[in-house]
Amino acid sequence: MPMIEVTTTEDVSEKQAETIKRGLGSNIAIFNKPEVRVMVAIRGKAFMYFGGQPGPTAMISLSLVGEQTEKAYMDYAKKAVETLTTALPQIPKARIYVKYDTIVHKAWGGQF
Repeated sequence: MPMIEVTTTEDVSEKQAETIKRGLGSNIAIFNKPEVRVMVAIRGKAFMYFGGQPGPTAMISLSLVGEQTEKAYMDYAKKAVETLTTALPQIPKARIYVKYDTIVHKAWGGQF
């Protein structure tokens, strides 16, 4: 189950959260993963600094089982940044960080 976490300095409305969830979730197909298995968490109003400076910023963290190709990582990052800047245009794309974590072991409550 891919887990996508978005943390941002900005206040995120329910409508913006839905746009972010929809965009990030649907683009998970880049990794050949089904959207129905994606969990998304969105946290706004975080204290964050990019390059030591305050201001509108965001981090997108994606945890996936298994290594992916460099092309897939870059394709997803591009789509993820586009999704975030569409929903939260006050965040410059140069202040959005995309991080990937490879999961070796996981458990999901629906498995047992």
